[in-house]
Amino acid sequence: MVEFAEEVRSTNTALMERMQVGEELPHLFTLCTFRQTAGRGQRGNSWESEPDKNISFTTVLDCRQLKPEQLWRLSMLSALAVAEALQRFGIEATIKWPNDIYVGDLKICGMLIENVLQGSHIRCSLSGIGVNVNQEVFVSNAPNPTSMKLITGRTFDKKEVLMRILQEMERLWPITIAATDELERLYWQRLYRREGRWLWREVPSSEAPMMIDREADDTAFYAQIAGISEQGQLLLKKDDGSIHAYSFKEIKYIISR
Repeated sequence: MVEFAEEVRSTNTALMERMQVGEELPHLFTLCTFRQTAGRGQRGNSWESEPDKNISFTTVLDCRQLKPEQLWRLSMLSALAVAEALQRFGIEATIKWPNDIYVGDLKICGMLIENVLQGSHIRCSLSGIGVNVNQEVFVSNAPNPTSMKLITGRTFDKKEVLMRILQEMERLWPITIAATDELERLYWQRLYRREGRWLWREVPSSEAPMMIDREADDTAFYAQIAGISEQGQLLLKKDDGSIHAYSFKEIKYIISR
């Protein structure tokens, strides 16, 4: 079921508030708007979205079939659904760990996944997704945005893009909850910079949460992606052969201008 709202501050916040007062929303229920005025990103970042140009939506995911340590699979599911949908529109996308969607070195989609608690248990998860569809000018300080229109030169039907993503999410759901490694395999195939050595920088706890740097400094180091842990940590193999695990807030990509 998809519900459209003319304008909301944040689709994640709107659904969280509804569920906290007892409203029951089924698996894959989706709230979508084309006018999100205060979209939220990871670690307090904001999400720029020009009115009536893009899609912002949140989908309810019933995670009761997953163990707490498996909730990372919902991030993989959401990222893969967007990447696979973009492929259907002729756009080759990759997943920048943990769940940003990139075309080349440009960001076309961001996500925020939050859990809804019921007592001490997780009732469900909310997958908030913003896709840049027809926006052509970006005015925020985001370092590398792009859109479907900027990439292809075509204007897209926003509802069609939304429904394609939701179809991919539904298609991928069985392998998300299955006791196999198929979801991990598909995620790895789409992973941004999964091959080769790249520059990285560890992030001090006091630093702003932006996930990329434009210039290297004397703290940067070369490493290759060795894998993703079961809990969703990024595993990097440094030139001395050592492998280090990083959580989301602990590492930055260095993307040269």
